[in-house]
Amino acid sequence: MNPFKQKWIRTFYLFIYLAVVFFLRPENMTCQHMFSVGYGPLKIIRHSPKSTYPIPSVSQYIQLGYARQTTGNTHWERYWNRPRTGMDLVFLQLDRQHILGRAVGIMPSVSFRIMNSKDALLAFKLATGLAYVDRPYNKISNPLNNAIGSHLNNMTQFQLHGEKKITQKLTAVLELQFTHISNSKTASPNLGINMAGIQGGIQYAIQPQVSVKPVILDSITIRKRNGLDLTAGYGISEYSFSGGPVYNCYLISAGWYHHFSPFISLITGGSYEYNQSVYQFYYQDFVEPSTAHQLATKWSGFTALQLRFDKLALRLYTGLYLPIQANREPVSPHYFMLQLQYFPLSRQSKLSPFVGVSMKAHAQIAQYAALATGFQW
Repeated sequence: MNPFKQKWIRTFYLFIYLAVVFFLRPENMTCQHMFSVGYGPLKIIRHSPKSTYPIPSVSQYIQLGYARQTTGNTHWERYWNRPRTGMDLVFLQLDRQHILGRAVGIMPSVSFRIMNSKDALLAFKLATGLAYVDRPYNKISNPLNNAIGSHLNNMTQFQLHGEKKITQKLTAVLELQFTHISNSKTASPNLGINMAGIQGGIQYAIQPQVSVKPVILDSITIRKRNGLDLTAGYGISEYSFSGGPVYNCYLISAGWYHHFSPFISLITGGSYEYNQSVYQFYYQDFVEPSTAHQLATKWSGFTALQLRFDKLALRLYTGLYLPIQANREPVSPHYFMLQLQYFPLSRQSKLSPFVGVSMKAHAQIAQYAALATGFQW
């Protein structure tokens, strides 16, 4: 088996193990638990003129979900107004022409209340995890699928989630959702799939009922509101054709953070990136090595929003490449990056190291996936 595929499989098993450990912690057993089932249509959005597959008229989505209502026993739960954490198992019938095929995914999730009353609730839900696609690109048997180049992919979903209580334990659910599937160019081709849709379902709640009154006030004193944020990353990106070699990407960024609270921070700074896959693209096109090296090197400025949930955090980047000739980007001068982080030390530590996983993309195409580490001081 390809060593790269073996790494993906090991990552999948580790992901499942961490999810099970997280949800089966003893303190979670006192929470209210909810199980749900849902179904709905999705519409694939053509986001790139390079797409070669026919857009199906409709795609199908089935979801089996588990969620727990946090009790407010920890400060981060009270600060975020007792969010729900959960796990969704989803099945997608992407098309019936067997070009895009079907996908099965598993996604941890967190949802935040927007409005709620005794019998109804409106919330924003974010879920991200892994998906297995059964019909990736193959130049012989499936040459039209230039959206997905590998079986194992990231699946990220944004939902507007509404509930209406039917009985004490039974609730009707309606969701508007946007779903993205991509492998962050760890295998080519990889334009990715974007889908929007609506889903209806039923949710069943198991006692005990959570009756803790939420407290949103921030009662933790921030010992240091401003400081240095330093990140280093190592990623992989496949050469521009399917089955090509996988090359390394290197990233270093430095910025200045401001903690608005222990759980919301803003980071601004600059980053350096070198992508060996880009170097090979130009070098194989008979560009001088020194010029190819310059074109594979990117300098940019960025702004990032960091949302923290105890020792876990989500960081959302937006960046702009510096306007110099060798730094030009033919796809877009802007980029976006999502980073999932784990902070092993307490929030009150002056030095806060972290490890994480990053996924970088431009408007129409993913660029790479990377492991990251760094610290805030």
